[in-house]
Amino acid sequence: MKIYPALIETFFPGIDPGESAAIHLAKESKADFVLMDYEAGRRIACSIGLSVIGTVGLLGRAAEMNWLDLEDVFLKLKLETTFRVSDQFLGERLERFRHRHSGN
Repeated sequence: MKIYPALIETFFPGIDPGESAAIHLAKESKADFVLMDYEAGRRIACSIGLSVIGTVGLLGRAAEMNWLDLEDVFLKLKLETTFRVSDQFLGERLERFRHRHSGN
């Protein structure tokens, strides 16, 4: 197991230290992707060659593996958490998931 230093000397402008740390850690550890929802952080991560996935995308991947019921999780995400996402965005992702898994 490799230990990564807690302090990062260079923060990316326009995003908070936690997002900067996540980007640095993903780059240093050669992660498959970095989980990031905020647009500014996503742009920076992509600009340095990282693959980015958001919370909704990660949940979609889990549903594709039959680890969860996507509709149920989206409903809980909206009703039981402080996660902010539009109903339209969730509806589009759910419809795309259903279409891919309906055989059409």
